[in-house]
Amino acid sequence: MRKTANVQELKEYANIHLARTDEWASMEYKQGIYVMLHHILHLSGNYRGFRFLDANDCDIDTLGHASRHYY
Repeated sequence: MRKTANVQELKEYANIHLARTDEWASMEYKQGIYVMLHHILHLSGNYRGFRFLDANDCDIDTLGHASRHYY
């Protein structure tokens, strides 16, 4: 039996993890999530952009850059 994933549910789940602040929510962890989500959203025609969770902490290669919310 074939099962497909709901893109909206994946996005909501990813957004929860991209907002995490615990010790295991590293920059690398979040990068893996947003790279995959970004690709899925584009492939499915559901990409609507994102925002950084803190506009004052979004320099490239920082945890703030990886902390984001997808629309």
